[in-house]
Amino acid sequence: MSYPTLSDLKTYLDVSSASDDALLTQILDAVVSYVEVATDRHFVAKTNQVWRVPRYHITPTYIVVGTDIRAIPASATLTGDDGGTITAADMVLPAVPSRVVYVDTGALSVKHYATLSGVTTGYTATCPEDLRLAIMRLAGHWYRARDIARQIVGIQEEGVLTLGGAVPAEVQQVLKQYAWVEVMRI
Repeated sequence: MSYPTLSDLKTYLDVSSASDDALLTQILDAVVSYVEVATDRHFVAKTNQVWRVPRYHITPTYIVVGTDIRAIPASATLTGDDGGTITAADMVLPAVPSRVVYVDTGALSVKHYATLSGVTTGYTATCPEDLRLAIMRLAGHWYRARDIARQIVGIQEEGVLTLGGAVPAEVQQVLKQYAWVEVMRI
């Protein structure tokens, strides 16, 4: 499945009128962007993507890409600054998805960036159901709290002060399980 559509959101919210369609579409787009930034991932496979890989993410045996790679089709290439190219036949994904691509970069001249072209990106091929529901939950929360969020007025609920535009705890829990965590060696 893909990200929730306007129709999915309207069904979830039990909204039948078309009067707020533009607003709901804006909110849905904002929530999807929020989810992708908060997790540092996108959840629908995108084909034929191009990524610039900075020199400091390139080692003699692998490259680190700033997104999840799902597949390296036969047409994919890694191109250095000088135009030298490594083909997909010489690239290996250690897992799916992966932000690391194993490749012998010794023949590649890279002063600033290498360009990885033609890959399929995305943490998952389709958006997981729990994430679809979290997106609709957050979109509904922002839709219902739109007037309160504009006024930046706190709401007192069961002894907890929340802001109208805040992210509900159950949505935060779902996002936390999908968030990219970079582990660095020291």
